[in-house]
Amino acid sequence: MSAIYIRDFKSFFHNMMGYVFAAFFLVVVGFYMTAYNLVYAYSQFEYTLNATLFIFFILIPILTMRSFAEERKSKTDQLLLTSPVTVTQVVLGKYLALVSAFLIPMVVIAFYPLLLTQFGDVNLKAAYGCLIAFILMGMVFLALGMFISSLTESPIAAAFISFGVMLVMFLMPSIASLIPDGGLGGVLKSILSWFQITSGFDSFAGGIFDLTSIVYYISWIIVFYALTVQSIQKRRWC
Repeated sequence: MSAIYIRDFKSFFHNMMGYVFAAFFLVVVGFYMTAYNLVYAYSQFEYTLNATLFIFFILIPILTMRSFAEERKSKTDQLLLTSPVTVTQVVLGKYLALVSAFLIPMVVIAFYPLLLTQFGDVNLKAAYGCLIAFILMGMVFLALGMFISSLTESPIAAAFISFGVMLVMFLMPSIASLIPDGGLGGVLKSILSWFQITSGFDSFAGGIFDLTSIVYYISWIIVFYALTVQSIQKRRWC
């Protein structure tokens, strides 16, 4: 598993994808921090993170699209599936590589609230609570993108499908609000509430440290991870 992790993690920086991902992420977050927290003098770093959620739809599909689709396209997945490691270990190694690449800009962003304290009072508890939710949401999308990549041999198709699914999950609160309450509509809204990926983040953005939201995000990570394992396992025996 460690060999798969190291190979995939290094590959992000051999083809410049890791550098572009980190740089673009930091530029966008830095731009919004400058606008909200420095120019308009808002003390809430949560505003910056909330404004930059859209970046997930752009960058994470690009980061995850090659995780399994490229292996399948180039036929190197056969080497993985016949190697002396389990499918669970293969998927875990690839997912940890994705998370590691994702966390590099997050480490830099973690210093932003401390930087803002030089200009005024900042609620660090709310800022870092919101950052935790931001990171967990990103990890959910990484697991989702990896799962979709395991379903196709086209990295481009994986990226577009991931973008579409992430966008629908992001818009789910608006979609659910169009459904009337009561009866079947109430049941449907209850089902759709499980897909409202931003609900947990909104709690943290409101200054509430919601343990339920953390469990919610971890549950989605486990679900997409398990689905990816099943997808690869199924192809292994076909």
